This record gives sequence, structure tokens and C-alpha cells, in this order.
Amino acid sequence: MVVSLEAIFLSTFVLMKQNRMSQCADQRASLDLQINLWAEREMTVVLQMLSAMGGSLASRRLPGRK
Repeated sequence: MVVSLEAIFLSTFVLMKQNRMSQCADQRASLDLQINLWAEREMTVVLQMLSAMGGSLASRRLPGRK
């Protein structure tokens, strides 16, 4: 009887710990997604700037050079 009661308490505590760990993993995944989206937006801006710079330099090339 005592062993059964102890097993019930232990399994309850294990399930509670797993639930907390799952919540932490979900929050971490959400934060990771937000960081990746921010980085993608930043890279888009950088690529747009680089493209504009390349277009500007292409129009200034010397005649006879490719």
C-alpha cells in the first residue's frame, strides 16, 4: 500500500516536471522563431542595399570595360 502511494506521488511529480520542461521548450522555440524572423528581415534589408549599390556601380563603369 505504501509503495503504491509512493509510486503515485513520484509519477505525479515526474509528470509535473515534464510539463514544465515542455513549456520551457515551447517558449524557447517561440523565441528562436522570432529571432530567425528578425534575422531574415535584416538580411533582406542588407541584400536590398547591396543590390542598390551594385546597380549604382554598374552605371558608373568605364566605357570599354565589362
